[in-house]
Amino acid sequence: TVRGVFVDPAATRRGIGRALMRRIEADAAEHGVATLGLTATLSGEALYAALGYRELARRSIGLGDGQNFGCVDMEKEIAAEDRTAAA
Repeated sequence: TVRGVFVDPAATRRGIGRALMRRIEADAAEHGVATLGLTATLSGEALYAALGYRELARRSIGLGDGQNFGCVDMEKEIAAEDRTAAA
């Protein structure tokens, strides 16, 4: 499970998030992980979809002050050849 990847808003659209995720995926493959899961913010959903993550469910996280934060649970299977090549 990817717990959190955030890019400073002043640095968006420069490939930083994509590069971070590619490194995370490579490290996961190196350790034999077959599937990565994450909970995307609505603003990050398009990036993860472009990287091959698929939507599992949409939900809201309660913030404790009566407000809710929309998010999307997503996952991606890491190709078997990627895991083999990393081993």
